[in-house]
Amino acid sequence: MNSDVTPVRLRRDLPAQPSLEHLKNEAKQRLKALRAVDPDARLAAAQLAVARDYGFASWRRLKAHVETSNADRTLRDEVFEAAQRGDIETVRSAIEAGFDPRRTDLRGRTVHQIAKEFGHEAIELLARQVEERDANPPELRGAPRFF
Repeated sequence: MNSDVTPVRLRRDLPAQPSLEHLKNEAKQRLKALRAVDPDARLAAAQLAVARDYGFASWRRLKAHVETSNADRTLRDEVFEAAQRGDIETVRSAIEAGFDPRRTDLRGRTVHQIAKEFGHEAIELLARQVEERDANPPELRGAPRFF
């Protein structure tokens, strides 16, 4: 058998809603396993191994990815909740800040669909207007006419 062969590590996918707390616990468990082989093993080595399992070059990059995706998910959830409540100012502010009203919630509904379902016509029209504007080529787009 050739001792120069490096074992291939299969990349694992992060869950849709990754938890930094879970990843920290996973690194602690990995540290226990590493220390069974090498009593001098450090937490940083375990964190790096976990990060690489998920396809990241470092623990810092994995952590940043999880924190960013959690912040993005929070904003997205706030916009969908605002559409459900009929809070047009929150929806408008999010769209002006770059939120794409074509994104979907966990049930697969867009802001437009949520507004229609709950009878919030102003939000429905706003979302439809932005969707139509963004469907046009950039040179034909105008500023949306917010209500």
